[in-house]
Amino acid sequence: MATVLYITANPHDDEKSYSMLVGKEFVQAYRSANPYDEVIHLDLYKTDIPQLDQDVFSGWGKLKEEIAFENLTEPEKMKLGRIGELLTNLLPQTNTYLLLRFGTIRIHPS
Repeated sequence: MATVLYITANPHDDEKSYSMLVGKEFVQAYRSANPYDEVIHLDLYKTDIPQLDQDVFSGWGKLKEEIAFENLTEPEKMKLGRIGELLTNLLPQTNTYLLLRFGTIRIHPS
């Protein structure tokens, strides 16, 4: 069983957006062809993703200097913890597809 991460970044649904409709059709076709694979949908408009701001860059700098995570400020811990959670859940995905206007590209895992 493989896991596919399907990312959308559009505030409109498939009734108002051609790219969202194409993505929906792709996911349906993929699921039909690969019924045992898991498809995870990440909607960037509905997901809490911290902005890369001063707290994030400051926290990254401190971690690079080997300062313990526990010693970061509360905003740094909160934002970096959330970024770490997202990356931990997303990076192990095995199949990546880019749906572009001119076609679909599959990126094979190394």
